[in-house]
Amino acid sequence: MKKCLIISFVLALSCKAQACGPEIHTHNQYLFSVEEPYDGSSAVDGKRFDAFWKQYTKGKVGSYNDWTDGKEASEIIMQTAQQRKDWEMVTYLKWLNSYLSLSNDYNNSWDYPTKEQINEREKNKQALLYAALKYRGKRLKPQFDLLVMRANMLLDRSKQNVYYWTQVGSKLPASPYKDMMENIYARALLRTGRVNEALEIYAKQGDMTSLKWYVRSYRNLAGIQTIYKRNPNSRLLPYLVQDFVNNAQETQDVYTRSVPYTPDADKAQWKDSDYVDAIQTVGRKPVYEKDMLGFIAFAKTVVSSGSSQTPCLWQSAIGALQYLLGQYGEAKATLAEAGNMQGTQRMKDNARVLTLLNSIETEPWSDNYSRYAAQEMQWLGTKYLQESASFRQADDYDQGSHYYDVLDRVAYNALYKRLQRESRPFEALALMAYMDEQYPRYEYYTGKKSHTIRYNEEWKGWETRADWSGEYFTQLDEMPADSINLYYTWLQSTKNDDALSAFLKAGSYRDAQYFNDVIGTKYMAEGRFRDAIPFLEKVPATYYNTTNTCNYMALRDYHKPMWFGKQRLTDAQQTMNVLETVQTNPRLDFCREIVELKTQRMLTSNSGTADALGYKIATMLYQASYEGDCWWLTHYLWSCTDTVRPKEHDFIADAITLLQRNTLTEDKDLRFKSLYALAYIRRDPWRDTNYYLFNEDNNIIYRSSRQYQALMALNRFVNANPSYAENNYVSHCDVLKQFRKTL
Repeated sequence: MKKCLIISFVLALSCKAQACGPEIHTHNQYLFSVEEPYDGSSAVDGKRFDAFWKQYTKGKVGSYNDWTDGKEASEIIMQTAQQRKDWEMVTYLKWLNSYLSLSNDYNNSWDYPTKEQINEREKNKQALLYAALKYRGKRLKPQFDLLVMRANMLLDRSKQNVYYWTQVGSKLPASPYKDMMENIYARALLRTGRVNEALEIYAKQGDMTSLKWYVRSYRNLAGIQTIYKRNPNSRLLPYLVQDFVNNAQETQDVYTRSVPYTPDADKAQWKDSDYVDAIQTVGRKPVYEKDMLGFIAFAKTVVSSGSSQTPCLWQSAIGALQYLLGQYGEAKATLAEAGNMQGTQRMKDNARVLTLLNSIETEPWSDNYSRYAAQEMQWLGTKYLQESASFRQADDYDQGSHYYDVLDRVAYNALYKRLQRESRPFEALALMAYMDEQYPRYEYYTGKKSHTIRYNEEWKGWETRADWSGEYFTQLDEMPADSINLYYTWLQSTKNDDALSAFLKAGSYRDAQYFNDVIGTKYMAEGRFRDAIPFLEKVPATYYNTTNTCNYMALRDYHKPMWFGKQRLTDAQQTMNVLETVQTNPRLDFCREIVELKTQRMLTSNSGTADALGYKIATMLYQASYEGDCWWLTHYLWSCTDTVRPKEHDFIADAITLLQRNTLTEDKDLRFKSLYALAYIRRDPWRDTNYYLFNEDNNIIYRSSRQYQALMALNRFVNANPSYAENNYVSHCDVLKQFRKTL
């Protein structure tokens, strides 16, 4: 699967588990795939051998080279054979272990062997070959025949392996041992100059490691033409054609897209070598327009000649390159023909995928096109689920699904943009919702949003679902509350829906509690607490006990002034190894309380009461800000790089205003607390650390800053009121001590 292709590194800016820097998705997955995916049956894959040993030991081992209960699996297998008095197997295991030892000596030697070591190894190789040839039984004949060819390989007897395969191996019944013998035969063919025959075997067996290595010089138009000339139906051609088209896509993607974490201005300074490096970093080769046009011309001659048994392969490759070149009209006609040409089902499906992608650029929007788009998205989803199911059946969880890649590219890089151009923003957002719900990246192959919480036995902690991360949630989180409300209303409605809208809505997450909380929280972030209340009233406390912030909600009190002490969580609490719960809706409680406090302050005629209420409000607002311990009131994630986000209210500015008014209050204790709070707040800081300076503490002092003036006011107050000098928060304040050194 194609990932972030040019730059791959992890943002290390976040300071909490809830605040990891997001992976940037390019959505530029490869769109051309005609090779059948690896299905776990390759001759060089050990899974079929593993199944034999698992059965032989009745499940005691998973593979021959595993460790089980502190023992090597090979030792357990040998013990099993000895206990059964299976002396035939014991003999085979002895020589198998000898072969593995010799192979390890050859592959893993750090030093040049001594003459004595070389002689000893040669003796052991000869002994292995003699023992394997000596076997006259029937039960383990394939295993010993494989040992013969393995011994010959170690002895560099390639001609003998060609002969042995022809006379013995090729006549064996089908088995993993026969397949492995044929793989060794292919190696022998390479060593004896019969390269083309060897490559055909690698292609047939799915030995992509060997194949890619030996055809590396053919990964261009000239190479494809050479292989075609030798055999128009070579097994190598689907791989090479697929590789060429995806190289062309990679080249285009690198030259046209923005680079993650790199300003466009920086990319503007790239030289050609920088682009080539970016392409080659992911194992691709540059393919430019001239080569693409050359391939198109050549592929047209292949199709017209009738020499290929799979003209669909060549025709769809032409269409793919035309699509990449922006020749959408030509691609439409080409791909329409490709789907009716002879080829494998994978090739026909590939043409269908390309047709959908191209149609997004060519077809006018209509009810008919809406039905077509919905139908094809459904088909792609079905293909993805079928493919992922086959991977699970083959116990191959490391392989990415091509159909997921196509779904991703179609959705995010094509259809989403088309919906935006058609002024259908809610459908575009619903498309992201559909992808997020049906094909989430945070789940392996499948999974849905759900507000259930479960205990993970592996890492001994409680885990919640990723309902508050990803591109879809980011889009929601960047919208004004009123727009989210309108979107959710539309999401629940069926009025005037075309086929695609109905399809996307049906596949999207529409939980009422989830959206009521998101809308209410967004209103809170905008400072519209009254507007938030009707939505938050619909969200029960139990809902929050299944969220990613439940521990923060339960353990942090927004009434506590942050300047007099941070409310720290243990590592176990932050990682949810320990689960805390709330009894009421804390967001609703906050809104109701702050609305009431503001009302009381507005209505009171007593200045002292107003000052006290102002301090309470300032405390709560600061706690709800991005600097507060109770950031969870207005957001779902937190990062130490947070600032006031666009379209959101500046709670810190409000808190500063209220606190500054209290610097004139007659209540001395309240004045002290307000001055202390103003000195604590980091807005417009009084100093900055610069490690390139050589003064005592590497600090740059900003004497005109708001915080510097606040510290000055606090210091004057303490000097004028000596009793406060003994206050614990004053006497132990390192910041105040450092500040006084600047006076």
